[in-house]
Amino acid sequence: FCPLLFFPLTATFSVTFFLLFEDRFADPALAEKTVGCKEHQELLKKLAENGNLPDGAKYVHPELSLVECGTKIYGFCRNDGRDVPVVYISEDAGESWSQPYAHDLPLSPSKIYSGTLSDGRNYVVGNIHYKYDDRYKRNKLAIFFSRKGEMKFDKGFLLQDGKREGSVFSGTWHYPCCYEHDGKLYVIYSANTGDGNTRGAAVSVIDINEI
Repeated sequence: FCPLLFFPLTATFSVTFFLLFEDRFADPALAEKTVGCKEHQELLKKLAENGNLPDGAKYVHPELSLVECGTKIYGFCRNDGRDVPVVYISEDAGESWSQPYAHDLPLSPSKIYSGTLSDGRNYVVGNIHYKYDDRYKRNKLAIFFSRKGEMKFDKGFLLQDGKREGSVFSGTWHYPCCYEHDGKLYVIYSANTGDGNTRGAAVSVIDINEI
């Protein structure tokens, strides 16, 4: 077990913008050309040799996001098979990895995004749940911050918490990614309308000097 969390979440505080577009998927032929090139195979490092957890449970969507902290790299991994969020740790720049550790960030089985701010603080973004029966819901999207050079996350905020009044979106927020620019962290994520045919995007803008 890898304890990472020791704080209550606060209310939503970021400014949010919304975009709407028709649902489209990437061309699989393009993906085949750009992924899995033979000349790059020797650079691949396996976190789990056979792709399974130690007890044999299967990863369904093993999406991974990394944080480099000092001499260690932390790999946050989505875990649908066991509904338990896990983290891998490398102490040799990714050449080898530890067994998976459970941690106490209440992340749901959905995509996780993590990174490091220019001032050295680390962050993790993902869907969260408070009750086990709510683990597959994606209505709550949260961001967690550590102190500079640490992996204990002592600040956290809800970016989205269900349906927004006056919004066309259904209240499902997921697949985040982030970009820092000019003192602000832009958190971009998908948003569903609920009709099954249209999907949009939302952008939460966080002033990193205020957290």
